[in-house]
Amino acid sequence: MKFRPSSLLVLSVLVLFTWVIWEARDWQIKARLFPWLIGIPALVLAFIQLFLELTGRGTGRGLDMSIEGPSVEPAVERRRTVAIALWILGFFLALYLLGFPVAVPLFIFLYLKADASEKWVTSLLIAGACWAFLYLLFVRTLHTLFFRGQLFTWLGW
Repeated sequence: MKFRPSSLLVLSVLVLFTWVIWEARDWQIKARLFPWLIGIPALVLAFIQLFLELTGRGTGRGLDMSIEGPSVEPAVERRRTVAIALWILGFFLALYLLGFPVAVPLFIFLYLKADASEKWVTSLLIAGACWAFLYLLFVRTLHTLFFRGQLFTWLGW
């Protein structure tokens, strides 16, 4: 068994998900559901990865672990990085202003239309399907209460 620097990362992930599962132990079942659905499989995978790391089997044999990819001009790389960062910031701003049930399908539609250059029908169908899935799962099935959005609060709606 050999402890590598990558083992430290795996160990920290293991500790993180153990903490998440532990903290959710006394919550109501609906509140506990998400951390446990994510945390338990992640904890199992982290244990497997730690075992592979410590036994030397997780060294990436047969995998190209280099960070070199296709050559991209630095200006193009910078432009893409800024665009991705702006999309992420825009999504968080939309979540804050509009709330989750409105922001997610709207943001999906805007991304598909503006950045992915999808057709109107495709963008509307995918955004509508995402809204229906979110509504049916979270609102109708799990009875989740979402943040209304600061904009609606300011307008008094």
